[in-house]
Amino acid sequence: MRSTGTFSQDDLYPDLHELRRQATELEQRVESLTASEKRYRYLFENARDIVYSLDLSLNLTSINPAVEAILGYSPAEVVGRPVTQFVVPDHRERALEMLARKLAGSSPTEYEIDLAAKDGRRVTVGIRSVLVEEEGRPVGVQGIARDITERKRLEEALRRGDELFQLVVRATSDAVWDWDLAADAVWWDAGLEKFGYQLGRVPATSAWRMERVHPSESQAVAEGLRTALDGDRNLWSAEYRFLRADGTYACVIDRAYLIRDETGTVRRVIGTLLDITEHRRTQEALRESAERFQILFQHHPQPMFVYDRETLRYLEVNEAAVAKYGYSREEFLRMDITGIRPLEEVPRLIEFLASGSVNLHQTGEWVHRTKDGRRLNVEIVGHHLTFGGRPAALVVANDITGRKILEEQLQHSQRMEAVGRLAGGIAHDFNNLLTIIAGYCQLLELRIGPGHPLFANFGEIRKAADRAAALTQQLLTFSRRQVIQPRLLDLNSVVASMDHMLRRLVGDEVALVLRLDPGLGAVNADVVQVEQILLNLAANSRDAMPEGGTLTIATENADVRAASVDGKHRPGRYVKLRVADTGAGMDPETRSHLFEPFFTTKPEGQGSGLGLSTVYGIVEQSGGHITVSSEPGQGTTFQIYLPRVQTPTDAASAGQKPGWGEETVLLVEDEMGVRRLIAETLRASGYEVLEAAGPGEALAMALDRKQPIHLLLTDVVMPDMGGPELAGELARARPELKVLFVSGSLDAARQEAPRSGAGYLRKPFSGEILGRTVRAVLDGAPADIGPA
Repeated sequence: MRSTGTFSQDDLYPDLHELRRQATELEQRVESLTASEKRYRYLFENARDIVYSLDLSLNLTSINPAVEAILGYSPAEVVGRPVTQFVVPDHRERALEMLARKLAGSSPTEYEIDLAAKDGRRVTVGIRSVLVEEEGRPVGVQGIARDITERKRLEEALRRGDELFQLVVRATSDAVWDWDLAADAVWWDAGLEKFGYQLGRVPATSAWRMERVHPSESQAVAEGLRTALDGDRNLWSAEYRFLRADGTYACVIDRAYLIRDETGTVRRVIGTLLDITEHRRTQEALRESAERFQILFQHHPQPMFVYDRETLRYLEVNEAAVAKYGYSREEFLRMDITGIRPLEEVPRLIEFLASGSVNLHQTGEWVHRTKDGRRLNVEIVGHHLTFGGRPAALVVANDITGRKILEEQLQHSQRMEAVGRLAGGIAHDFNNLLTIIAGYCQLLELRIGPGHPLFANFGEIRKAADRAAALTQQLLTFSRRQVIQPRLLDLNSVVASMDHMLRRLVGDEVALVLRLDPGLGAVNADVVQVEQILLNLAANSRDAMPEGGTLTIATENADVRAASVDGKHRPGRYVKLRVADTGAGMDPETRSHLFEPFFTTKPEGQGSGLGLSTVYGIVEQSGGHITVSSEPGQGTTFQIYLPRVQTPTDAASAGQKPGWGEETVLLVEDEMGVRRLIAETLRASGYEVLEAAGPGEALAMALDRKQPIHLLLTDVVMPDMGGPELAGELARARPELKVLFVSGSLDAARQEAPRSGAGYLRKPFSGEILGRTVRAVLDGAPADIGPA
């Protein structure tokens, strides 16, 4: 037995067990609360919705970081402030009402309001909140605000889209259908009734719609729709015949839009069925009418026009008019009929139209003007008609320009032939008389001697006879009776050699410009006659520019593919010599008589009128042709075409390369035109060319250059230092340098520059001769290699 008033250890065991159990349970609850707190804090911090708490004064006591993502405020900027500050003004009354109801103990509520973001945006949120109580007393509100702005926008868009769809369906004249592929259900609007069907009796299946496609077209329509469904395009359309309720077929256009899900699979198709039966009938009638129109109007070989008789504007033109006049159809339709007339023809045209004469008859000859300024002589046939409900006229224009030119050419040729015969006969007889006069004058001068009083008189007679003889030579050239000595010529060399003479002829007031094609072909012509052409044309240009201007002489190769209407341009390969001035120009009347003998615009006693006719005779005698273009105040351009001759240079362009090389040539020439011509010719043959305008520049260039110089090509006579002296100076620094002298006289050059191993080349020379000579000197050929 235990003693009274004392406790044994056994008496304490039950209480210790209980305490231990309670302590364990408490510890477990603390751990559970701690874990729950961690989960809550994790959810609170990472929630995508705004989680907030309010006290009874509606101040924010806590808020999670989502507020910054949604409204732009950091939690620190929000906590402690009234929640109403973040509600847009027009929603605050509703927000206060809902909070008041919540504090009054209402059950959890859900509502939508707009909050004001930090950047001024309105953010629509859905709010769900609960009342927080402690010991039965309310202490605040906790809630979640979810951003539903995008959802509201989509809902509004869907609502508007549905309203718009309904309006479009009611407004359109088409039959609208909507096919749900998953359910194979087709919805039709009231437009289907236009085909005779009642909506309530139409099966809502795709099969019913396909059964009404014409049997001959149903397979193609089905395959086309299936291709669209299986592909990636969102639009489909087809034209076919659709069965009406009365058994007839309507021509329809079926257009549809395919709606796909995120995988690209079509879930829904919305389309419209448009009846185009009447349109097809009208279209077919128009097509037949257009075909007749194309045959009768557009394909007519002559230019045809339809114009409004009141406004004179073009209503229609055919393809021949577009091709002939150079204007597009659209350009014609913006013009009236005066647009293709020269200004001087317009008053006559207006007077003619005022008479009302255009009614299915010939209206005579007129002059028309093309877009590029060419003038056409035309015969017009006209007819009154109604076009598009307007009083109009149809006219056909027959181009007779070629016929008129040929008529004028025939008349001109006959006149020239007659004058040529007359001039040739007169010149022949006159030449005999001049020979007698000049001969006896010379005999008399020898007999009487210089001291005789009449000696000077006989000298004047002889000078006059010489001038008459020169005039006779021009007459013989014009009549083609002069004996010529044609040979292979390089026109560039002839022009370059006459540079000094031409500049003296035109004077300082006229700028002479040479543009010579380095790849120019050769011609077979008399060099004296070519020089005569250049002198006559240059003199003519000088007289046209009394106050100065520019004279341009250019050469180039020209290939004429087809003969011109007037017969002036004959097909073939030519070398073209162009002489152009910026002078007073000429009117058409002057141009028409330009090459006639004894025709001149100069005052009496200042011109023989044979200069241009002589040029014409030389060109024709050489197998070429000449053209002239000129307008008053616009200058004059002569273009001379001489037949191009096959030469070794032409063979080089086809693969053989005479005179070809890679060496370096030091070119010294004080005449810039000649220097450029030689340099371009040699560069075209592969040589490297160093250009020097004089000996001083050449010496500096040669001494500064480290690379080899293989050939010195120099003029013999130059200012300050001649070619031979320059060659001697360079020989000291470059003893291996080979030399080619160029001069107008080979005999003089060999006397002035006797150098062993040197080459000599006479001006003028062709590009082919230059290339062969350079190659020969470089290859160590004998010195006498230049042409005599």
